[in-house]
Amino acid sequence: MYPIQGWLERGTLWTIADQLPSSTGVAYRWVVMGLTLAALIGGLVFPFGQLVGVIYPFIGLFGLAFCISLLVWQIRRRRALIGPVQ
Repeated sequence: MYPIQGWLERGTLWTIADQLPSSTGVAYRWVVMGLTLAALIGGLVFPFGQLVGVIYPFIGLFGLAFCISLLVWQIRRRRALIGPVQ
């Protein structure tokens, strides 16, 4: 195993690359190395404060949209099980 790959497997990039069917194949290594390169370039180009200022609100909006979609799904599901209210 490559040293940097071993380090990344304990971090966030591993959770993305782990979505591939095989975590031992060539595609897995390319995804891990590509994500590492993208994170390295992003860290060098953008200051940490700017990254947090952009990514943190985006994640919050995504979470809000996800919660709203779950709420709508749950309401529709319960209405389908109970039937129309008269």
